[in-house]
Amino acid sequence: MQIRRSLAVAALPTSLIATPPALAGTAVTSDGAAKAWNSGNTLYVTDTKGDDHAVYGNANHTGNRLNNHSGYGSTVSKTYNFKVTAVRACVNLQLQSDRCSAWR
Repeated sequence: MQIRRSLAVAALPTSLIATPPALAGTAVTSDGAAKAWNSGNTLYVTDTKGDDHAVYGNANHTGNRLNNHSGYGSTVSKTYNFKVTAVRACVNLQLQSDRCSAWR
């Protein structure tokens, strides 16, 4: 004797379906020294290389700059009053042009 089982799936109204926060993506410099990413309105910047250079991130193709002077392995964050839709990571190089990732 076989027993058949079935699962009924009800359609949920779209207002009850959770949507994830907007993610611009993760931006990493070519040498891997800086990483920037977002979650909704918050920008995060991590120093990922012990090279004595500070790092920073930018949000939304603007001058919104978040500095991280805390050293290797540290992450800083800032919540803006707007949704972050694009991020880029940069290494602050003294007396040189800063090294930045592409916008993500």
